[in-house]
Amino acid sequence: MPSSIYRQTYTPAPARHVPLWLLRVWRWL
Repeated sequence: MPSSIYRQTYTPAPARHVPLWLLRVWRWL
């Protein structure tokens, strides 16, 4: 199963529109 489909299926609704790069940048701040 592609990870993108896994994320779209199992991530909470508010987090679906957040790009993966944005999450990485947020963790590095």
